[in-house]
This record gives sequence, C-alpha cells and structure tokens, in this order.
Amino acid sequence: MIERDRTSRQVIPPGFEQHQRHSGFGRHIGPYHLADVENDEGIIEHWTGLKIDDRHGGRSGGEYGHGGILMTLLDEAMGRMASRSLGKVCVTVSLQTSFCAPIFNGDFLRASATIARRGRNLVFVDGIARCGDALVGTASGVWMNTGQPLP
Repeated sequence: MIERDRTSRQVIPPGFEQHQRHSGFGRHIGPYHLADVENDEGIIEHWTGLKIDDRHGGRSGGEYGHGGILMTLLDEAMGRMASRSLGKVCVTVSLQTSFCAPIFNGDFLRASATIARRGRNLVFVDGIARCGDALVGTASGVWMNTGQPLP
C-alpha cells in the first residue's frame, strides 16, 4: 500500500459549491463541485472537483480511484476552460494524461486548466489535478469549437 497523509485530501475545500450536471454521464459520476479561487499571485483559477467514492474505484478492491476518473475530471475542467475562452461549446479532440500519484476512495479530487493557445476553431489547453496539495495528474489537449452557444 502507498503511504501518505490523506487528511487534507478528503475535505472539500472552502469555496467549492455543488453543481449538478445535466448529462447522464455527469449525473452518474457526480455531483461536481466548482470554485473560482485566487492563487498566491492574485490570478483567479477555475477548479472542478469531485469527491471520490466506491463508484470511482479501480480493480484494487475499491481502495484506489480508477485512472479513468482522473482523466474524466481533467477533461471536464479543460473543456470548461476551452468553452469559456471562446464563449461557445467546445468538444475534446485529443487528451494526453500523465498519472503522477494515486487517488484514493474518500479523496476530494480537483482539476484546473489554463489556455496554452487559442485559435478561432481550436483551443489548446493544459490541466493539472490535485488531491489536497498533492499533484496527482497533468494533461494537455485540444478542444474544437462547435459553434453552439453555451447553455
């Protein structure tokens, strides 16, 4: 078993508010929690979070979160950022993910994204995922503008 201090990783941080998704998949794995948090440099970061439970477990008997849930949350946060940046619904074209540390049942997993480059129809986005202060994953990807207005 991987040993680590998990206390701060299990608490939903202040400022996160529950957001119920309307899609079937989002309702199945959620609810999501959203927050706009000012970092140490005074920049507002948009975070998407999820409390990890039995539904998110991998083959290890439920102790560890499945890597797919990490990828899902990164995709959600990065897609939100791409869509916000263009003011239109964007969909994932590609997503490359690196797994940096395990997530455990009971953790609060959160992801944030930054725009690396933006064109008229494509947005290139970088993302990070954390449990507490621990970096658990990173990603980079491309999103495409659908032309549909944001809901």
